[in-house]
Amino acid sequence: MRSDCGPITLELPPDWLDTTEEQQPFTLAKPSGVGALQFTVASYSQGAAPSVGIAALVSMLNEFAKDHSLGPLANQVQEQSELSLAAASFSMDDHTHGRVWYVSDGSSVAKVTYVCEQVVFGPELGEAEQIVRSLRFVAGGA
Repeated sequence: MRSDCGPITLELPPDWLDTTEEQQPFTLAKPSGVGALQFTVASYSQGAAPSVGIAALVSMLNEFAKDHSLGPLANQVQEQSELSLAAASFSMDDHTHGRVWYVSDGSSVAKVTYVCEQVVFGPELGEAEQIVRSLRFVAGGA
């Protein structure tokens, strides 16, 4: 089912719920899950349209990893299409693991993080990946 989530829409499996707390990024999680999927969106709304390509997304991903001491990145992916994406997995320590995606339609950008405290994600990380890949930006940045 496609869900309206402010400046973006997402295709959500039925067991993923909005768990956003006040003053926090938009957050999804499963009631019996092991992690959280958080979205931070910079929506283009007016003026000269930026041109956000794969190089910019990779640069943002690397800067985020450096700023948050994510350690060596693994399973890196770069895709340039109608919706471009740069992503990588990380392990900060023995307890904190996850994946970071930067997604853009060329004008707007979303940073999405999945973080959990277990090495074994089960099917949850795969579901998070599907949710991220279903992301679409709402015209005008709603």
